Amino acid sequence: MRARSIFPAFLLGLLAFLVYRATAAPGLLPADAGEFQLTLARLGLSHPTGYPFYHLLGWLWDRLYLANPAQGANHFSALWGGVAVALVYLLLAEALGQLTARLKWQGGAGWLAGIGALFFALNPTFWAHATHAEVYTLHIALIAGLLAAALAAGREEEESPGRLWPVALLAGLSLTHHLTALLLLPAVGLYLWMTASNRRRGARPLRLAAFVL
Repeated sequence: MRARSIFPAFLLGLLAFLVYRATAAPGLLPADAGEFQLTLARLGLSHPTGYPFYHLLGWLWDRLYLANPAQGANHFSALWGGVAVALVYLLLAEALGQLTARLKWQGGAGWLAGIGALFFALNPTFWAHATHAEVYTLHIALIAGLLAAALAAGREEEESPGRLWPVALLAGLSLTHHLTALLLLPAVGLYLWMTASNRRRGARPLRLAAFVL
């Protein structure tokens, strides 16, 4: 991850969280949102697939956040909405940074990433999910983090023992939250395979198998 991208990502994420929190639903909601408001406070499981990682984090949030459980669950979505916006910025900054480097353009990647992240943050569908208890903002945050980590790992030229740890960790956490993340893993594995240097291709099958597991 590019260090110069961290601060603008934090600012964008914080701004998005404050906006989502200010516009969040104030109390109890019907349907799935109401179910999540109940199960988060009780450290329970909701309808299949249960979303265990979401409930573990949500239960901790409920214990630490000074609000009634229903409102706290809505603000929990706002929190992960802000994190998702920050990680989308990092993902775009990494992707555009690599693209502009190949095209030998000078700068501009950070500004373009910021514009892209703002458009994402203001998307009506995502904004709606960030204002009531739902699993999607955490899902998007994990997916954006996974893709950003994979791009950063593929960019590295030298062998590094910890190069794939962030990718593997985020892949595992994504699967404990929302199983649709499984559909993304073959593409991530293929990208890491294709970007591996000749020097480490002999060990690639074992590493790729470990990543998939």
